[in-house]
Parts: sequence; structure tokens; C-alpha cells
Amino acid sequence: MHPLLRIRRLVRTVAFRTGLIRFYWQWRHVVDGSYRAAPPSLIAQDAHRVRLCELIAALDAQSCVEVGCADGPNLSILASRLPRCTLSAVDLNRHALRMATERVLAIGGSIGVMRRGTADRLPFESQSFDVALSDAVFMYLTPPTAELAIREMRRVARRAMIIHTFADDDLAHGQLQEGNWVHPVGRLLSSIVAGAHVHKERSLLTNGQWGRYGTIYHVTW
Repeated sequence: MHPLLRIRRLVRTVAFRTGLIRFYWQWRHVVDGSYRAAPPSLIAQDAHRVRLCELIAALDAQSCVEVGCADGPNLSILASRLPRCTLSAVDLNRHALRMATERVLAIGGSIGVMRRGTADRLPFESQSFDVALSDAVFMYLTPPTAELAIREMRRVARRAMIIHTFADDDLAHGQLQEGNWVHPVGRLLSSIVAGAHVHKERSLLTNGQWGRYGTIYHVTW
């Protein structure tokens, strides 16, 4: 492995294990050079992202907020397939938010509110969106933060939430597995979201931990 890549991986590992992972994502553009390239084309669309979009489309959602949008791969697919859905997002990294906005606008999608913030304290009014989406975020959240994030997603969403992450509902509580958090997401949703109808399916990602723990939760109330 190239020495620079080894250093970057070490920084990420230390940040995760010391509770500083938020600072890693906030400054990721400095740590590993992310969020600097021009928005890519939509020629290739990952199957798991398309599936998330299908779930949102089935709800006939007019607005969606993504919690942890990164540089906008999900938002760009949503914009291309659901042009009438207003898209908002929150992320720790300002550069990521800027690139996500560029991607959506380049497709002709509708941008709502793009704000810097955290999953456990979403910077939006209650009941602001039809749907709240989170993809590959909860594996970075400690158990207390994960519970707060679910509460916040429910607070800002009027109709549904969709969570794609590592999960094992047989666990009593979240556990670190190979450096990532695996949570009993289904059990948490049932206990936290009043009147929740929780549906789950296996992730279409099959590599590594995704193959063992990858799950999509589709929650309505």
C-alpha cells in the first residue's frame, strides 16, 4: 500500500476509535482529497441506489431529505428519476454539500435546503419533508447517537424514513464489528417510532460486511 494511503487509513481509524469521526468527515476533503472532482455523469447507476430511489418513488414523495448526502450520488439518481421531488440534505462537509448541489442542478433537479449538520441534530423544522433517507451513515454512529438520529429522522419526516446500513436485529445493542457499528435497527425503529410499520430487505451490496449485515429498512407510520 502506498505510504500516503496508509497514513490516510490510519487517520480514519484513529478518528473512529477515539470518537472524532465527525471531524474526519468534516475535513475529509483535506484528509483524503475527496469532494474535489467535477460531478460525474450518470451513465452508471449503482443498483442499491436505484433500489432506494424505487422505495421513495413508491411513496409518491414530493420532498426528500438525505441525512449524510456526501457528494450526492443518491441525490443525483433521485433527481434523474423523480424530477418533481424537491431534494434537501444535511452533511458535515461543506464541500460535499456544494458538489451534491451541483450534481442535482446539472440534471435539472429541484434543490430544497442544503445545510451542514449532524444526524443527531438535524437543522430542519419538524415535519419538513415527506421522506428522510440515510445511506451508509449509521455504521459510523455510536449506539446513543444512532438512537438520536432515528428520533431526528422521524421528527423531520411526515410519512416515511429509509435507512440502509449494517444491522443485526438479534443484537441487544449496537456492537463494533471490524471497525464499524452494527445496530439492531429494526428493534430500535419499533421502539422509538410510534405506530411504525417496519419492512426490511437485504442490501443489494454483497461485498464484505455489506454481505453479512447490509439491510434496507423502509419505515412508514
